[in-house]
Amino acid sequence: IGAGLTSYLFQLWQPSGQSAVYVPLVPTVSVPYLSAVPFFGAILAKQNLLTYAAAALLALAVYLLARTRLGLVLRAVGDDPNAAHVRGVDVLKVRYAAFLVGGALMGLAGAVQAHFIGFIAPDNYLPMLTFQVWVMLIVGGSGSNRGAVIGAVLVWAIWAGSGALVASFVPAELQARAAALQIVAIGVMLCIILLVRPNGLFGALADKRKFLLNPSATDTSGKKP
Repeated sequence: IGAGLTSYLFQLWQPSGQSAVYVPLVPTVSVPYLSAVPFFGAILAKQNLLTYAAAALLALAVYLLARTRLGLVLRAVGDDPNAAHVRGVDVLKVRYAAFLVGGALMGLAGAVQAHFIGFIAPDNYLPMLTFQVWVMLIVGGSGSNRGAVIGAVLVWAIWAGSGALVASFVPAELQARAAALQIVAIGVMLCIILLVRPNGLFGALADKRKFLLNPSATDTSGKKP
């Protein structure tokens, strides 16, 4: 629904038939000395200002979630809403607030990305992008910060690696059709991981942490985890 409304409103706002609106790029900043380090210098110390700002905001968000009462309330609602309700937390209000803030941050990220790539186009946000992010979280394991990072690295490595293989070994006239093999590679990896580890790579660790924090918690079958 959101993707369809975005595309429709974009066409109303831009009736000339253009598929994209170009915006200024944010300048790239090189960190002295660090940017000269082979390989890692270009990745970590030669980025635009948005990348540095996003890294700083991510560190702040991790601190707020781990060290403040707000983070404790959010984690309590996510881990055991019944226990949080008993302690006086308005679970419904917290969930609504988290949903609204999360949606606002995603909208802000889309607006900021326009200055990262240089244009705005609704076609950039196709269901495939949602599928990739969803697979990253499922592969890493729900409820695990470490799993989210490892899942993102693993899925993107397979996506980029399969794309490079297609570009190297498939004739140019067939590459557009063979690009669908990237989706196949991601799907096969997802099936294998779910068969071997149904909770994801680090999902079991998240479940164990919940049990250690609240040994009396039960799962949906009524048994202790």
